[in-house]
Amino acid sequence: MYLQKQMTGLEIIPNPRGVGYFILNRGAPVDIFLDELPVSSFDLNFLHPGDVALIKIYDPGIGPTMGFGGGLAIYTKKGEDLQAALKLRSVYQVFGYSSEVSLWK
Repeated sequence: MYLQKQMTGLEIIPNPRGVGYFILNRGAPVDIFLDELPVSSFDLNFLHPGDVALIKIYDPGIGPTMGFGGGLAIYTKKGEDLQAALKLRSVYQVFGYSSEVSLWK
């Protein structure tokens, strides 16, 4: 729901077979990357939301996208960020993605 508000035209449709989702942008499939590796929307079923450090949204034709639906690049917490999350700390700095301190609640 949150991503649909951030990316105009994004549709997240449950798979009628009950496993996974279809992720479309204006009717075209969205390319999904997890830690810079291409994955399917089915693979996201195994990703815990607490492990997500950053999500980048790419418009069609810009960035690492392969098709006409644009792309989602999902980065997971690593190193010190992951250790901080395991200790239930909510404030940490994401190096390499943003120069600002992120506050997670």
